[in-house]
Amino acid sequence: MADFILRQKAFPTELQSRMAERLYLEQIGKGDIFSPFIMPETIRVGVNPKTMRPYYVVCWGAFDGASTLPMVYMSTIEDSSEKIVKLLVTPDGKLNPDTDIPLPIGGLLNPDLASRF
Repeated sequence: MADFILRQKAFPTELQSRMAERLYLEQIGKGDIFSPFIMPETIRVGVNPKTMRPYYVVCWGAFDGASTLPMVYMSTIEDSSEKIVKLLVTPDGKLNPDTDIPLPIGGLLNPDLASRF
């Protein structure tokens, strides 16, 4: 690349693209590459003080082949299902300390929501 830049006095975009593709294909061969889809994972659980409902912070990822970029998504999901509210929220609107939530959790905390995700 340095030789091309010095001789042509231009940036080698086509050469850079071919080199990046070669490196990408080598990484695929080794298995050290971003997976096409990363399953959702709950990384935080809390209670919305206004609604007294639990919420989850969930992240997941996917590989966008068209732009060759890994895409990482994060979302906050508020859960209004009665069973989960009774399980996670105390009457004073705090997260129930008696409920053990080992974070991170693979998938969503509520199995009913997880099946729709």
